[in-house]
Amino acid sequence: MGLTGCEARLNLEGVAAELDKPVRRTDLLQDIAANDQVMVAVGSHGVVLVAARSSQPVWQRIELDTSAVLVDVTDCPDGSFVALAGDRTLWTTDASAQVWNAHAIPTQESLLSLTCAPNGNVWVGGSFSTLMKSVDGGNDWEENSLGEDAMITGIQFLNDQQGVAVGEFGLVIRTQDGGLSWNPVSYIPNEFYPQSAWFRNAQQGWVTGLTGSILRTDDGGLNWQTETSGVEVPLYNIGLAATAAGDSIQYILGDNSTLLVRSDVATESNINSGQPWAAHVVSPSPGYLRGAVAVDDHLIAVGAGGAIHSINLSALSQASPANPSLANGEQ
Repeated sequence: MGLTGCEARLNLEGVAAELDKPVRRTDLLQDIAANDQVMVAVGSHGVVLVAARSSQPVWQRIELDTSAVLVDVTDCPDGSFVALAGDRTLWTTDASAQVWNAHAIPTQESLLSLTCAPNGNVWVGGSFSTLMKSVDGGNDWEENSLGEDAMITGIQFLNDQQGVAVGEFGLVIRTQDGGLSWNPVSYIPNEFYPQSAWFRNAQQGWVTGLTGSILRTDDGGLNWQTETSGVEVPLYNIGLAATAAGDSIQYILGDNSTLLVRSDVATESNINSGQPWAAHVVSPSPGYLRGAVAVDDHLIAVGAGGAIHSINLSALSQASPANPSLANGEQ
């Protein structure tokens, strides 16, 4: 008995076509930032996407000399960008975002969060309540730890002097002197793990977590109240965006292409009324959404599978919940 067979020639045209795209299905985008002219999205395997600031961007692909995931990116007051890689490296570039330079961060701790303060200082947060500061764009670093076995998951400066950071096990710390000293405020109940945090001012802020959790403080982090999200998926990013009419919309991004929105809660009476969040599904894709910037009355949101959605902010109030048509200009 003999067996013979033949093998069809491999057709790699589809693979080649995918590799020619600036945005690929294999891209796991983690965050996006923008200055007055340029937007920058970052993700897995050192991927950087750059486009002119627009609600319908045309992306250029840059692959940095690293296999590490870029977990965070932010713009600085001078228009430059900094990005944090999972291998303890800070990548820096000027306002055009075309040429990127690597700076090793001298710590053994894992690093997860990044911000650029109003004075241009770069701050990075990580495990064991570690805070790293660079005053010269990543060349030199100062390291500080509160001695808590907790991951810092978010850092935000409200002005030159006031800043807040949140972390694992409900950790909340503040600075009143531009980061010279950090002091614990309190702990978010039930060892809450904040996936993201956003503070409107020194007193009022929000944190989001797993299983659709949203908590709000009105006293600078001393006490926290639960807000109903209406969803049970992880919520990764919270922020504020303005419509073309000047209205403010709070938004939260999460898993399963989830977008939560509501009008800006601006008065004490509205705060106490517990204004609900409206849940929308941006795309049929089950992937996550992790970062967003507001551009020209649109929210540009990025996530898994190379997802980039341009969402009309003014239309959000007219859109019905769970309406996948929210995303226009998906790439």
